[in-house]
Amino acid sequence: MNAAARVSRTQVRPVPPGVVERWSRLHGGVGFTIADDEVHCLQALALNEASDEVGCLLLRKLAAAKLVNRFRMPLDVVALNCIVEFIFGDADEARRRLVHPRAVSSGADLSVVSALGAGLIGLRVGQAVQWPDDSGVLRCLRVLSVTYPAGSPAPIQPGEPD
Repeated sequence: MNAAARVSRTQVRPVPPGVVERWSRLHGGVGFTIADDEVHCLQALALNEASDEVGCLLLRKLAAAKLVNRFRMPLDVVALNCIVEFIFGDADEARRRLVHPRAVSSGADLSVVSALGAGLIGLRVGQAVQWPDDSGVLRCLRVLSVTYPAGSPAPIQPGEPD
Protein backbone atom coordinates (compact mmCIF):
# COMPACT_ATOMS: atom_id res chain seq x y z
CA MET A 1 0.00 0.00 0.00
CA ASN A 2 1.47 3.37 -0.96
CA ALA A 3 1.71 6.32 1.43
CA ALA A 4 -1.25 8.15 -0.13
CA ALA A 5 -3.45 5.08 0.29
CA ARG A 6 -2.38 4.72 3.95
CA VAL A 7 -3.19 8.37 4.64
CA SER A 8 -6.60 8.17 2.99
CA ARG A 9 -7.48 5.02 5.01
CA THR A 10 -6.56 6.68 8.29
CA GLN A 11 -8.67 9.75 7.50
CA VAL A 12 -11.91 7.78 7.19
CA ARG A 13 -14.66 9.37 9.24
CA PRO A 14 -16.47 6.66 11.19
CA VAL A 15 -20.22 6.37 11.06
CA PRO A 16 -21.53 7.26 14.55
CA PRO A 17 -22.67 4.42 16.85
CA GLY A 18 -26.21 3.17 16.43
CA VAL A 19 -26.43 3.87 12.69
CA VAL A 20 -25.88 0.22 11.72
CA GLU A 21 -28.70 -0.94 13.96
CA ARG A 22 -31.08 1.82 12.76
CA TRP A 23 -30.27 1.03 9.12
CA SER A 24 -30.81 -2.71 9.69
CA ARG A 25 -34.22 -2.12 11.29
CA LEU A 26 -35.29 0.14 8.40
CA HIS A 27 -34.13 -2.16 5.62
CA GLY A 28 -34.82 -5.66 6.90
CA GLY A 29 -37.00 -6.59 3.93
CA VAL A 30 -35.37 -4.50 1.21
CA GLY A 31 -34.07 -6.47 -1.77
CA PHE A 32 -30.45 -6.08 -2.86
CA THR A 33 -28.86 -8.00 -5.72
CA ILE A 34 -25.17 -8.94 -5.80
CA ALA A 35 -23.23 -10.89 -8.44
CA ASP A 36 -22.19 -14.22 -6.94
CA ASP A 37 -18.62 -13.78 -8.20
CA GLU A 38 -18.29 -10.47 -6.29
CA VAL A 39 -19.61 -11.50 -2.89
CA HIS A 40 -16.38 -12.99 -1.47
CA CYS A 41 -14.31 -10.01 -2.61
CA LEU A 42 -16.86 -7.61 -1.10
CA GLN A 43 -16.90 -9.55 2.19
CA ALA A 44 -13.10 -9.43 2.41
CA LEU A 45 -13.06 -5.71 1.64
CA ALA A 46 -15.74 -5.07 4.26
CA LEU A 47 -13.82 -7.02 6.91
CA ASN A 48 -10.68 -5.00 6.20
CA GLU A 49 -12.37 -1.60 5.98
CA ALA A 50 -10.90 1.16 8.17
CA SER A 51 -14.38 2.24 9.24
CA ASP A 52 -15.90 -0.62 11.22
CA GLU A 53 -19.38 0.83 10.74
CA VAL A 54 -19.12 1.02 6.94
CA GLY A 55 -17.73 -2.52 6.88
CA CYS A 56 -20.58 -3.70 9.10
CA LEU A 57 -23.20 -1.97 6.93
CA LEU A 58 -21.75 -3.61 3.83
CA LEU A 59 -21.68 -7.04 5.51
CA ARG A 60 -25.32 -6.69 6.59
CA LYS A 61 -26.27 -5.66 3.08
CA LEU A 62 -24.42 -8.66 1.62
CA ALA A 63 -26.13 -11.01 4.08
CA ALA A 64 -29.54 -9.74 2.97
CA ALA A 65 -28.75 -9.77 -0.76
CA LYS A 66 -29.99 -12.12 -3.43
CA LEU A 67 -26.93 -13.62 -5.16
CA VAL A 68 -27.19 -14.03 -8.91
CA ASN A 69 -24.86 -15.37 -11.58
CA ARG A 70 -22.88 -12.55 -13.25
CA PHE A 71 -24.36 -13.47 -16.63
CA ARG A 72 -27.89 -13.24 -15.18
CA MET A 73 -27.31 -9.89 -13.44
CA PRO A 74 -30.05 -7.46 -14.47
CA LEU A 75 -28.73 -4.37 -16.27
CA ASP A 76 -30.46 -2.10 -13.78
CA VAL A 77 -28.44 -3.30 -10.74
CA VAL A 78 -25.40 -1.45 -9.41
CA ALA A 79 -22.34 -3.74 -9.49
CA LEU A 80 -18.57 -3.30 -9.49
CA ASN A 81 -17.20 -1.39 -12.50
CA CYS A 82 -20.56 -0.02 -13.59
CA ILE A 83 -21.27 3.67 -13.95
CA VAL A 84 -24.08 4.78 -11.69
CA GLU A 85 -26.05 8.02 -11.57
CA PHE A 86 -27.61 8.76 -8.21
CA ILE A 87 -28.89 11.38 -5.80
CA PHE A 88 -27.83 11.39 -2.16
CA GLY A 89 -29.77 13.57 0.25
CA ASP A 90 -30.16 17.15 -0.97
CA ALA A 91 -27.14 16.99 -3.29
CA ASP A 92 -27.28 17.29 -7.07
CA GLU A 93 -27.24 14.23 -9.29
CA ALA A 94 -23.84 12.55 -9.38
CA ARG A 95 -22.28 10.08 -11.82
CA ARG A 96 -19.48 7.79 -10.65
CA ARG A 97 -17.85 4.48 -11.55
CA LEU A 98 -18.07 1.99 -8.66
CA VAL A 99 -14.72 0.22 -8.29
CA HIS A 100 -12.49 -1.90 -6.07
CA PRO A 101 -10.53 0.46 -3.76
CA ARG A 102 -7.26 -0.30 -5.57
CA ALA A 103 -8.83 0.70 -8.90
CA VAL A 104 -9.70 4.27 -7.88
CA SER A 105 -7.83 6.39 -10.41
CA SER A 106 -9.81 9.62 -10.73
CA GLY A 107 -12.49 11.73 -9.11
CA ALA A 108 -15.03 9.90 -11.27
CA ASP A 109 -14.26 6.65 -9.41
CA LEU A 110 -15.97 5.65 -6.16
CA SER A 111 -14.59 2.89 -3.96
CA VAL A 112 -17.11 0.19 -3.10
CA VAL A 113 -15.93 0.36 0.53
CA SER A 114 -16.47 4.09 0.84
CA ALA A 115 -19.63 4.91 2.78
CA LEU A 116 -21.42 5.96 -0.40
CA GLY A 117 -20.07 3.08 -2.51
CA ALA A 118 -21.24 0.53 0.05
CA GLY A 119 -24.65 2.16 -0.08
CA LEU A 120 -24.93 1.93 -3.86
CA ILE A 121 -23.80 -1.66 -4.47
CA GLY A 122 -26.72 -3.99 -5.12
CA LEU A 123 -29.38 -1.29 -5.61
CA ARG A 124 -31.61 -1.20 -8.70
CA VAL A 125 -32.54 1.79 -10.84
CA GLY A 126 -35.35 3.63 -9.07
CA GLN A 127 -34.61 1.97 -5.73
CA ALA A 128 -33.99 4.22 -2.75
CA VAL A 129 -32.68 3.45 0.73
CA GLN A 130 -31.83 5.49 3.77
CA TRP A 131 -28.03 5.62 4.04
CA PRO A 132 -25.78 7.44 6.54
CA ASP A 133 -23.92 10.57 5.50
CA ASP A 134 -20.54 11.50 7.01
CA SER A 135 -22.21 12.73 10.20
CA GLY A 136 -24.33 9.57 10.59
CA VAL A 137 -27.63 11.15 9.56
CA LEU A 138 -29.67 8.80 7.41
CA ARG A 139 -30.45 10.39 4.04
CA CYS A 140 -32.21 9.15 0.92
CA LEU A 141 -29.88 7.45 -1.58
CA ARG A 142 -31.64 6.87 -4.93
CA VAL A 143 -30.24 5.21 -8.06
CA LEU A 144 -31.19 6.99 -11.29
CA SER A 145 -29.35 4.93 -13.91
CA VAL A 146 -26.76 2.18 -14.32
CA THR A 147 -24.46 1.68 -17.30
CA TYR A 148 -22.23 -1.35 -17.76
CA PRO A 149 -18.95 -0.69 -19.59
CA ALA A 150 -18.18 -2.30 -22.94
CA GLY A 151 -16.66 -5.74 -22.50
CA SER A 152 -18.57 -6.55 -19.31
CA PRO A 153 -20.34 -9.90 -19.12
CA ALA A 154 -23.71 -9.53 -20.78
CA PRO A 155 -26.30 -9.32 -18.02
CA ILE A 156 -29.97 -9.77 -18.83
CA GLN A 157 -32.19 -6.82 -19.69
CA PRO A 158 -34.50 -5.42 -17.00
CA GLY A 159 -37.82 -7.25 -17.06
CA GLU A 160 -36.46 -10.45 -18.65
CA PRO A 161 -37.23 -13.60 -16.69
CA ASP A 162 -34.40 -14.91 -14.52
